[in-house]
Amino acid sequence: MNIDIRTFVLVLGITHLIQVAVFYQQYKTNKNYQGVGWWLLWSIAEIVGFAGILLRGIPSIHLIAMIIQNSGIFLGTIFVYIGVMRFLDKKVNPKIIFPVSTFFILAIVYFVYVDDNAFMRYVIFNAAVAGTSLSTAYVLFVYKMPSITTSAHFNAAVSLVHGGVFTYRTVMFLSGAPVDDFFRPTLFNYLPVLDALIVSLLWTFGFIIMLNQRLNAEMTEAAEALRESELFNRGLVENLPDYIIVYGTDGKIIYVNPATEMALGYNAKDLVGTSVLSHIAEERRDEVISNMKVRQEGREVPAYETDIIAKDGHRRPVLVKGTPLRYHDNPAFLILLIDITEHKQMEEALESERTLLRSLIDNVPDRIYAKDSEGR
Repeated sequence: MNIDIRTFVLVLGITHLIQVAVFYQQYKTNKNYQGVGWWLLWSIAEIVGFAGILLRGIPSIHLIAMIIQNSGIFLGTIFVYIGVMRFLDKKVNPKIIFPVSTFFILAIVYFVYVDDNAFMRYVIFNAAVAGTSLSTAYVLFVYKMPSITTSAHFNAAVSLVHGGVFTYRTVMFLSGAPVDDFFRPTLFNYLPVLDALIVSLLWTFGFIIMLNQRLNAEMTEAAEALRESELFNRGLVENLPDYIIVYGTDGKIIYVNPATEMALGYNAKDLVGTSVLSHIAEERRDEVISNMKVRQEGREVPAYETDIIAKDGHRRPVLVKGTPLRYHDNPAFLILLIDITEHKQMEEALESERTLLRSLIDNVPDRIYAKDSEGR
């Protein structure tokens, strides 16, 4: 089965539509974190760029399509860089970003309309994408927060590989590699398309993990602050969007915040005095019982997932973090339940994307990996 470059580009467009949906949901639920909106713009800009590639086959708009292609893809990498900087709470210098972006677009326009020079277009585009991706890798390595070290290193490695691919292409063009038809099925032409397909998936996965790590770290810090001070700030807790349950050493609920009432569909007076376990999915209760025992023994329980059951039978997947405290001067335990319904839906979307990627790569014809007679 032969898959041409246009088919790969079409698949790229489909995967980025999924990414737009994923990052839109993340943006809606995590607007307080700067950077997520820029990653959403990255996905949209890439779709515009891929559309430009597909439109190049129409003679009447061939030139404008080349400008759309190059500008969309390059601006996408700029948006990734800005998103990373903002997410890490670093300032972006517009005196650098704006002139660089403007120069790139003007240079592409010049070498399309004024001096039709494919060699200069290829060199400028590949060098610009390489430089931006390597800058993103540098920022992630240098300015990462301790709570997101693992995911930041993962995303930095992806950015480094991405930048390396385009650095290699830049060097090859400067060394005399032929500037031929972009759609000719050669390994050199397949390389950036395959790179974009794999990198887009890994970046999406990596950025979501990075966001979740930061969320979990901040939630843990909040819980630790409650434990260390042995204070229960009811006004703060009652306004949290996450679910808070305080239970005694007997496992009976002694306090729930309004968010928990809404999630379970009960009034607080109906929940107080009931067993925590009665609101856990039956098949998950053994795990919860085990973790409650460990917590009562004074040992730390890592965050874990479970399912709570509402009054109407609706299940909600939640991430559970717990900490001991004193409630009205009596020993008790606080558990923080973070609703991860949307994250589960995003994981399913990413798994569908990974399945599509594996299926596509499995069907790539072996001949595109073979060297030609000149060793290319």
